Amino acid sequence: MVKPIPPSDELLFTEEVVGYIPNLQRPRMPRYVSSQIPVEFHDYRRCERKSRDEILLYFRIRNERNVRNIQRENASLRQLVLCRICLSRESRVVFQPCGHLWICEIC
Repeated sequence: MVKPIPPSDELLFTEEVVGYIPNLQRPRMPRYVSSQIPVEFHDYRRCERKSRDEILLYFRIRNERNVRNIQRENASLRQLVLCRICLSRESRVVFQPCGHLWICEIC
């Protein structure tokens, strides 16, 4: 019994899988075969590349925002541990009985 040729969407999925397996060599197509590939396939590949670029851009922007948020939070935390009098050294003296950490050893 001869198997029918799978629909074109399954062929495209196979092409995607080949592209994501790192050690698999992608076979080269002869020029006469590649010139006969429908335009829709090339459009699909172009859209696939564009989508991948958009996803990478999204994550790059999100990571930059995360870095800025962490830097802002870090700066505000530094302000919390500075001596309330001289504002140049870390607070190291704890007041008893409340436990506040307000001033450095020198102040």
